[in-house]
Amino acid sequence: MNNSNPNLSDAIASSRNLNLSGWEYGDEQVGSFFLDAINGDEWFNFSSKNYPVPDKLDSRHWLQIEDQGPLPSCIGHGFTSAVEVVAYLQTAGVIQLNRMFCYREAQKKDRLGRGQGATMGSAYKVIREGLPLESVWPYSKNYPRSIPKKCYEDRPYKIKNAVRLRGAEQVTDWILGGQGAVVAGTAWTKGMDADRDLDRFRGGSRGGMHGHHCYMFFDWEKKNGEYWIRLYNSWSKRWGDKGTKLCSPRFLDELSEHHASILYGLTDLEGAEPRTIDFREDSVFK
Repeated sequence: MNNSNPNLSDAIASSRNLNLSGWEYGDEQVGSFFLDAINGDEWFNFSSKNYPVPDKLDSRHWLQIEDQGPLPSCIGHGFTSAVEVVAYLQTAGVIQLNRMFCYREAQKKDRLGRGQGATMGSAYKVIREGLPLESVWPYSKNYPRSIPKKCYEDRPYKIKNAVRLRGAEQVTDWILGGQGAVVAGTAWTKGMDADRDLDRFRGGSRGGMHGHHCYMFFDWEKKNGEYWIRLYNSWSKRWGDKGTKLCSPRFLDELSEHHASILYGLTDLEGAEPRTIDFREDSVFK
C-alpha cells in the first residue's frame, strides 16, 4: 500500500524548493525564523514522571485528521492542529481552527506565494496574533489569491507561549505532562513513508530526502517500557495508521539532532477559559 499523498508527491517533484514548510534543505538559517519569533524561550525542567499517566492515549476520536491535498500548506495544518490540542487540554472542548488562514497569513508575512510553503517563524507569529475558526473560511484544495476580510474580524484563539524542545525526553515530558502539543518542522525522508511505525530517522542522502514538512506530535503508546509518541500528519487517513504513526524515543532523538529540525511545544491559549484539574487525583487527559 502506498501511504503517501500522490498529489503532494507531484507537487514536491515539480518544486525547486522542496519546501513543504518554506525553507530549503541545508539552509544555514533553517532555525533562525522560529528562534527569532520565540525570543529565545528554552526548555524548563518539567517531568511527567511526577504523577501517573495512562499507558496509552489516542485522541483520534475527536482530533480531526486533515488532508492538505496538492497545496504545500502543511504549516497551516500542523500549527492549527497543535493549537486545537492546547484548547482541548485547557477547556475539554473541541474546536477546529482555520488551516488556510494560518498558511496564507504566514505566507503574507514571508512574501511568498503560489507553489510555496511558509516559515515556521511566521506561522508562530500568526498563532500569537490569533486564529479564526475553520467555519469562517472553509479549506479548499485550490490556492486562494487573497484572504477574506472576515477572517481578520474575529481571531480569538491566541497561543501565548512556546518552548523549544530537544530530544525524546523533553518531547515526551511535554506531552505526557499535559503541557500541550509539539509542532515540528523537519526534513522528510522516504523512511517516514514506510508502512510501519517509525523507529529510526535517517536524514540526508542516506534517508532519501523528500524535502521539508510541518506536522504535529501528540498522544502516546507504551511499548516495552518506552513511550512512543504519535505523529499526526496532514495527508488524510490513507497515510500510515489512519493518518498517524507512532515514533520511538530513538527516532525522536535522531530527528532532534538533525540540523534541519525545529520542534516547539505550544501551550497557554488565550480566548478559552481554563478548567481546573487536581493532578493529585485526576488527569487532564480524561
